[in-house]
Amino acid sequence: VICVPLISRSHVRGAIYADTLDYPHGFRKEDLYLLAGLSSPAAIAIENALLYANLEKMVESRTRTLQETERRLRHSEARFRAIFENMQSGVIVCSTDKSGETTSVLDMNRAAEVIEGKRRESVIGKPLFETLPVYEKLGMPDMVQKVQSTGKSQHLPPKLLEDRGVSTWR
Repeated sequence: VICVPLISRSHVRGAIYADTLDYPHGFRKEDLYLLAGLSSPAAIAIENALLYANLEKMVESRTRTLQETERRLRHSEARFRAIFENMQSGVIVCSTDKSGETTSVLDMNRAAEVIEGKRRESVIGKPLFETLPVYEKLGMPDMVQKVQSTGKSQHLPPKLLEDRGVSTWR
């Protein structure tokens, strides 16, 4: 009988045990040396296999979590989109640069299409104040810069735009 430890990173990870009844004198010292020489690479291989199996389990778990998060996000986005599209208030979503300058229209709901008399497709990706110049007359550039710099919501009360050269309520 011979038995050698499986040692990896100074820890015993197991053992190799061998016995024989076939040889009349059992194992020789050379057999023990050979087995001892193989035990360290075997211990590392076993440890790597266990680490790989644990890593696979972690990846599978995180993949499931990611898939569930993506499913919830899609559901949340669908709910938001339904609310956005069916609300009676007109909403136009714009991007801004770091200075707070309004750069382009990102989205527009149905109510905004009706209010503005423009199709969403005709304004998305275009500069807000070029496609809908009335907003510049309302003082929106200053309001957007204030929102950008303070991080706080702002409100413009309804105005008769005749004072600014437009004959409609906003």
